[in-house]
Amino acid sequence: MTKEEEIILIKAREKFMGEGFHKTTMDEIAAELHMSKKTIYKYFPSKEKLVKAAISFLQKYILGQVKGIIESNDNAIVKIFRIFEFIGKLLEKLNERALEDFRVRMPEVWADIDEFRTKMIMENFSTVINQGKEEKLIIDYPTEVIMAIYTAGIRAVINPDFVMNNKFSLDEVKNIAIDIMMNAILTEKGKEIYNNSKTGK
Repeated sequence: MTKEEEIILIKAREKFMGEGFHKTTMDEIAAELHMSKKTIYKYFPSKEKLVKAAISFLQKYILGQVKGIIESNDNAIVKIFRIFEFIGKLLEKLNERALEDFRVRMPEVWADIDEFRTKMIMENFSTVINQGKEEKLIIDYPTEVIMAIYTAGIRAVINPDFVMNNKFSLDEVKNIAIDIMMNAILTEKGKEIYNNSKTGK
């Protein structure tokens, strides 16, 4: 990937997350980058191709960050907290209506996003859950059951229908869902570490 291509994808990611697919134009992206549309079209022949490339670019970035956290020497609770803190910062940049825009106008992109988050949770969180059980920080429930509940819970609340029909922001929904799910599986020692992580102790 060239540096120019990367710059375009970073700007496109920012625009699509903040304003959605429909409202964002190639003219706006070109103007904000002080770049000609011809240059953008050299790499991305249509807005649809740019959207898909920007989503793929974002997914690779997320996976890299999450794997870095998982491979750290932190205990399982701190890892989970750091992952959700990272996801929370991404959600702050995401306009709720942008989610609905993708779901309605680009259902194949929404399906890809949904598949990605499900796969990311299943493949990465199970490692941390098993670590937490070994550390006696997570109750020894079957990992498969924990993961199924986590996946279903996140898919249920971090979606356009729920967010658009309720008064909560994406970040508020994320925090409430995490609190409920974490407190259901943590040992007393795990809860202490989790609460200290939230207060920055």
